[in-house]
Amino acid sequence: MNLPRGKGDVVLRPKGDIRIYIYSSGSIYYDKRQVDMGQLGAELDGIAKTRPDTLVIIEADRDVLHGRVVAVMEAARAAGLHRLAIATTEQPPRPHPSP
Repeated sequence: MNLPRGKGDVVLRPKGDIRIYIYSSGSIYYDKRQVDMGQLGAELDGIAKTRPDTLVIIEADRDVLHGRVVAVMEAARAAGLHRLAIATTEQPPRPHPSP
């Protein structure tokens, strides 16, 4: 997975929080298996019924179209899961310009 670089807070992942992976091909994986949007929505609905405070962490390859990530986020929100995070890798520090 080639995550985008960025600065942000470190999210500690308690047990029970979930990760959804989106690969550059657009394929979505949850719980170590490939799912389509309908299957993902059903999985998220089930989680929201028993654990509505679950954090959903989305790991999307940097080449994934923005709309695909948004669709996954919207599926989580539609299920009633509103704690969302997008995983990134740490951005290297920028060199300071010479005087």
